[in-house]
Formats: sequence, C-alpha cells, structure tokens
Amino acid sequence: MNLLARLGRYFFAFSMAAFSVQYFMLLHHPESLANVPPYTVGRSVSAFFVGLGLIIAAISMASGIRAALWSRLLGAAFLLDFLIFHVARIYSNLASGNLRTRAFETLTIAGAAFVLGAIFSRKLSAPAGPVDATANFGRLLVAVSLVIFGVQHFMYHTFIASLIPAWIPARLFLAYFTGAAFLAAALSFATGKLARLAGLLLALMFFIWVVALHAPLVAHSPHSANLWSSMFVAVTMCAVGLIVAESFSATTQRAPRNHHE
Repeated sequence: MNLLARLGRYFFAFSMAAFSVQYFMLLHHPESLANVPPYTVGRSVSAFFVGLGLIIAAISMASGIRAALWSRLLGAAFLLDFLIFHVARIYSNLASGNLRTRAFETLTIAGAAFVLGAIFSRKLSAPAGPVDATANFGRLLVAVSLVIFGVQHFMYHTFIASLIPAWIPARLFLAYFTGAAFLAAALSFATGKLARLAGLLLALMFFIWVVALHAPLVAHSPHSANLWSSMFVAVTMCAVGLIVAESFSATTQRAPRNHHE
C-alpha cells in the first residue's frame, strides 16, 4: 500500500477513533451525540457499542489486521444507519438542510469504508480493466453524497458564506466555488474521468478547511464537543478524497498482499 493509500487509511482510522472517544466521553449524555456520526445514537447502551465498534474498526484499519473485513463491516453499518434512520428523518422534514447534511455525511463514510475495504483486499484493477464491485458501489455512494453537498452550497450560499472566517475575502464566491467543486468531484468519481486528481483536490480542500477554519474554532472553544466533531468530520472527508483517489490508481493492483488481510 503506497503513501497515498496509507495517508487515507490513517486519516480515516484517526477520525473513527476520535468519534469513538466522543462516544465514550458522552456515554452518560447521549443527547449530545446527535452531532457525532452516524448521528442517530440516543441511548447510553447503544452509544457504548457504537463507540466500541468504531475503535475496533479504527485499530483494524490503522494496523492492517483484518482491515478489509472491518472496513466493509463499518461501511455496512453506516449504510444501514442511513437507510433505516436518516432516510425517514429526511422524509419527515424535507426542508431541513441540516438533516440532509448529516445523512449524506453518514453515507459518505459508508462509501469510503467500502472503497477502503476493496483497497485492503487488493482486488482493484488498473483503470483500464474491470474494477471490484465493492469499490464501484462505494464510489457511487460518495458521488451521490457530493452532489447533495454541492447542491446545498448553492441553496444555502448565504449561510455557507457566513461560516467562512471574516478575514478571508470573497466569501460568497467561495461558497459557490465549493459547491461547484463538489459537483465536479462527483461527476469525476462517477465517470472515472480525472478521478484521481479530483480525489486529491477534494482532500486538499478539506485539509485547508481543517487548518483555516476548524482548528482555530476548536482552539478558541476547546470544550465544545460539537466543534471537535465538525473538525473530525472534515478530517474524514479529507481521508475520503485520498481513499477514492487511490482506488483509481493502477498501483493498487500491483501492491503485495498483506498476510493479515
């Protein structure tokens, strides 16, 4: 597994571990977990098991031990959460952009986990050949989610612009530009055209957001669980870009099989 894949998997594992820590820290305040992926846990018992599952998956992905299995289990869990809970929430309040964002962040994590599972299993082929069905499915989930994020940046451009620090100029333009970037990345992932570049640029965009937006907010209010969660979500999205980019790399097929996997 090359440097790009390692960065993606480590960022992804780090985020899952961070979410797990939040689940354990907020175990007796499950109402606060509404802002932590997968955004649907509301009881202490279920919070414990979700936290446990996330930390096991994180350790597995970081170490490479049974990583293909645990990546796919994580993807399946987040996908089921999306289908069982988030779809009903969206349907009950179609006007809520916040509910859509949480739902499709959950779906993005599911898609990236499936793609990462395919990378770990070494079943991806060169771009010109057949591609593992799990990877294709995961990429599709990510692409669909990016379309939603892109459209919402145009729908709620004023609100999005207000989230950008005041010292950054042309905030409204950046809101539109980010929406267009999401749509372009979605199209690229769906068609395979310039997909590796799109994944790298998506990762870079979220990395810039972590450094320029989320980290300063956390530093200013270090006791805010919501701000920590938002920052870890941005790190997760950075990992998603790297993982999808790597899935389009011809070098993945040629990587030696890890005996743990």
